[in-house]
Amino acid sequence: MHKTILEMIGKFRGDNLTAKSVRSMVVLTVGTFTERIIRLIRNMLLARLLAPDDLGLMGLIFAVLLFVECVTSVGIPQAVIHSKEGHNKEYLNIVWWFQSVRGFCLFAFGYFATPLICNFYAKPELQSLLKVSFVYILFNGFVSPRIATLEKEFQFVKSIFLRQGCDLIGNLVTIALAFYIQNAWVLVIGHICVSLTRLFLSYVFCPFKPTFHFNSKHLQDIFKFSRGMFGLPILFIVSTQADIFVLSKLMLSKEVGLYVMALALAQQPATMFGSIVCKVLLPAFAKKQDNKQILCEVVLKITGIIYQIGIPIIILITVFAESILSLIYGKTYEAVAVPFSILCAAMLFRIQASVLAMVYISIGKPHLQRSHAVPLAVLIVALLYPGVKVFGLEGAAGALLVSYIISLFIQVAWMKKAIGLNIADYALSWMPKKYKHYLLNI
Repeated sequence: MHKTILEMIGKFRGDNLTAKSVRSMVVLTVGTFTERIIRLIRNMLLARLLAPDDLGLMGLIFAVLLFVECVTSVGIPQAVIHSKEGHNKEYLNIVWWFQSVRGFCLFAFGYFATPLICNFYAKPELQSLLKVSFVYILFNGFVSPRIATLEKEFQFVKSIFLRQGCDLIGNLVTIALAFYIQNAWVLVIGHICVSLTRLFLSYVFCPFKPTFHFNSKHLQDIFKFSRGMFGLPILFIVSTQADIFVLSKLMLSKEVGLYVMALALAQQPATMFGSIVCKVLLPAFAKKQDNKQILCEVVLKITGIIYQIGIPIIILITVFAESILSLIYGKTYEAVAVPFSILCAAMLFRIQASVLAMVYISIGKPHLQRSHAVPLAVLIVALLYPGVKVFGLEGAAGALLVSYIISLFIQVAWMKKAIGLNIADYALSWMPKKYKHYLLNI
């Protein structure tokens, strides 16, 4: 027994893909779990120290920031990971200039567009908060482009310090200030601290000096990949933030604040999965992008694990939703128990979709991901407004759940064309093997 354990450990000490993936997963799990616990504690305190109205305003601000960033995002970090030249200094030089110019332009645009946004939502109190918040985008534009190469080369220890570490600092600052500044400015200051810390540490851990020399071949490679990614970030923001935009327009800030906190809690598993598993899956899939059989086997295995763990958890959450929200946020938040349960179910399907998204990007066909993202965005836009008007917060959560389920079926169908994924195997991946074999042989 002792010898077997040593042999297993020994396998994870090598330089093969499996060993690197396992080590990276462990590092990401520890770092992300720590950061998520701090964030949860932060949200528990904020729910008790800040009025739901302030939380509703900040939910809208974060949604606006994400939207502005995603409008011109074309997947540059993913291009670095995918490209075999992604570690090349000349390649990274183009990345630095692209992201820095983009960051400055977005900051300027957002600053001058703030009055229009505030007028649309009839929230004049939003103006100063939103203008200052755009500094977050400005700082993000000037980070070292070598950050993306850390994930490409499985150097996730440094990546943890730069990403989860910066978020951790921002959360600690927010918690400390929340006892003195009990309004929305707490979250604005904390958010800016995250981007400023990331900017500084990116050059400490990943030094980079930009030049005015541009390699035309690398520029063409980046634009080729970017064309495939174009539009995906916008579609992503529609699928993840459209509910906040619609609710902020149709409902009171207090109700939006309750929903935002319930959504933040429901998103914890999806965020953890994206920060841990997807970070490893993308470079791992990229290494095996020419072996479709292995890609199919890994997708089916991961899918089965997610459903077998996720379905029982969703059932428990649905039964004890009120108690969970009361324990974490206070009795005020029991009012959103039903939307919270629906949102948790929606996140299960969102997690599954993120696995398939990593496959599309890793094989250099992000345009196929757009073929899934378009119907998802259309479904959400079509269902959200009538859902909110008729059912309120429950309608917003239900629109997301229905949209995620339908779009996942579409994504699986496209995956069959991309890597030959068997649809029947995927549909039954949540079942134990003996029952699955029985159904397939009927």
